[in-house]
Amino acid sequence: MVEEEQREVRVDGEKLDALLKERGLTLKEFAGLMGMHYNSVLRIKSIGGTNLGTLSQMADVLDCHPFDLLVATGYPSPFSLALASR
Repeated sequence: MVEEEQREVRVDGEKLDALLKERGLTLKEFAGLMGMHYNSVLRIKSIGGTNLGTLSQMADVLDCHPFDLLVATGYPSPFSLALASR
């Protein structure tokens, strides 16, 4: 049996930190703008899990594209040809 690579899509804490720094925001200030408790935002940053609504809100507050906050591992490169078309 061939071992499959683990697939994961999550918020990247390093990307979030870079965007916060670029915007001149602390994590606490960002949490306030999100209307969330600091610990909730810290949890998202640490484990990377959130729902699409929160991801969209994060992108709105940071004035970025939601993909700017994400990292995906174990998937083909973006915009690759579908297997059926090869």
